[in-house]
Amino acid sequence: MIIRKGVVQIGLIVLALVGLAFATSLSVSARYTTVGRPFGNFRERLCIANPGSIFCKGKINTSPRSTPSPSLPPSVEKGPCYPIGDVNGNGVVNASDAEAILHYIAGTKSIDPYKDRADVNKDGAITSVDAQLIRQYLAGSIKTFAACSSSPNPSSVVLKSISPSSANIGIVITLSGSGFGPVKGEVIVYDQNEVNNRPATISTWTATMIKAKVPAVAGHRKYKIEVVTSSGLRSNRLEFEILGGLPFIFSIIAPGTADLPYPGGFIRITGEDFGSTIGSVNIHDSSGKKVAQCIFLYFAVWTESKIDCGLPDNLKGGTQYGLQVITSDNRQSSFSYFRTR
Repeated sequence: MIIRKGVVQIGLIVLALVGLAFATSLSVSARYTTVGRPFGNFRERLCIANPGSIFCKGKINTSPRSTPSPSLPPSVEKGPCYPIGDVNGNGVVNASDAEAILHYIAGTKSIDPYKDRADVNKDGAITSVDAQLIRQYLAGSIKTFAACSSSPNPSSVVLKSISPSSANIGIVITLSGSGFGPVKGEVIVYDQNEVNNRPATISTWTATMIKAKVPAVAGHRKYKIEVVTSSGLRSNRLEFEILGGLPFIFSIIAPGTADLPYPGGFIRITGEDFGSTIGSVNIHDSSGKKVAQCIFLYFAVWTESKIDCGLPDNLKGGTQYGLQVITSDNRQSSFSYFRTR
């Protein structure tokens, strides 16, 4: 009877231990489950704030029962109208772009050459509001930016007017039209043959208005101006007159004749924008190497449109040379070629 009572007591003890172990396992399981889910949600929030970061890669699975984090669609990473909002130029719109704007406002960081992407609310200024709007977009509280109202990829680009219609080199002109897009492209100045071209320096760019500086080209003639958007679309070309510019050579002959100049003889250069003060005339061989300078003695003539000077007698006869006019204020013409006789 005593033995049977002892067996019963031992059995009760075993049952108690088994029950305790089972309860403990349930508690641990519940603890890991409840901890796992909040961690997953926290990581999701980090992913939203930092698209493309390590927080968005793989599945969030801290326990067998935790829920994996949903991946962000590519449209979220690129923003509502890429490249608007990508202030640091890393190819995505994320929290680092908002931080870059705040650093720029504080004067501790430059955002060039992507400054034109920072004004997401299109109010003409870069402020903390732009940074806040990027954060709101990443959090999902807004769906787009005000700057997206102008399509970054317009279907057509129209250049309507240029003001003023003529100007000197270095003067800022205003181009008006439509479809330029919110991101800076190029303004190209073509010669009358519409072959040679030079870009203008741009100071302001909006979807309908551009301010650009007239580049250094030969003056006193008409050019064609074209707008090229950031996506490569080209506008129509409008005529524009540049009043003054680089020296331009019309002809190189022997003075008083139409003959070829000879080594040691005189040479006459006609053109425009040479200036009124004597500069220099460099002579180059066929390889582009400078081999001599025109000689200015008592017979020398230098005016806005004509230069008379002497060729060195060590030049070779029957040879082609390149000639370049350099004004007293260091404006340089393009090369013009002549042959000695």
